[in-house]
Amino acid sequence: VSNLIGIGAQDEAILASADRLARALARSSFSSIVVTDEVGAGIVPDNPTARRFRDLLGWTNQKIAAVANEVILMVSGYPMRAK
Repeated sequence: VSNLIGIGAQDEAILASADRLARALARSSFSSIVVTDEVGAGIVPDNPTARRFRDLLGWTNQKIAAVANEVILMVSGYPMRAK
């Protein structure tokens, strides 16, 4: 998401890329591990760019989690099963 923001991609294009990734993961015949940051548990950033990143990454995470068989949230090195 940050790379797409960095090259000037619009929000709709970033979310379309997230949809394509989610569909590809759902169709794949092999296991994948996706590692991402958790962005919804902190404070709301005070600047527009940081808020945009937080929102786009959060929506991307939701799309990937929706097609995942498992979702593990790591907290201080401890795995917590979210799905």
